[in-house]
Order: sequence, then structure tokens, then C-alpha cells
Amino acid sequence: MQLQSEEDRINSFLDKKLRYSKSYATRQTYRMAMNKFLEFLRTKYNIDLAQIFERFEEKT
Repeated sequence: MQLQSEEDRINSFLDKKLRYSKSYATRQTYRMAMNKFLEFLRTKYNIDLAQIFERFEEKT
């Protein structure tokens, strides 16, 4: 299985949102929310998106 970078995963998620909504404003809003969420994870819990995916994969 090929590992995706954090940025690739985020872009894939945002591309799907654009495909469903057909709105670049929606994509931009999701990007801003995602960036704020990632900043929160880094400052509050000292964890990044890759570590979260690892934890989820370990539990499944």
C-alpha cells in the first residue's frame, strides 16, 4: 500500500468536497477549517494528521 502524505490526503478530501458541492467557496471553507483543526492538534495535543491515521489503523 502506498502511503500518502498529509497534504495529499487533505487535497483528496477537498477535491471530493468540490466534486460534490461544485463550489470553490465550499472547498476553501473546508481547507480553512482543516488548517485550524491541524493547528489545534499540534498546539493542544502535539500530534499531527499522520499520527491520527496511524492510531486509527492500529485499532482496525
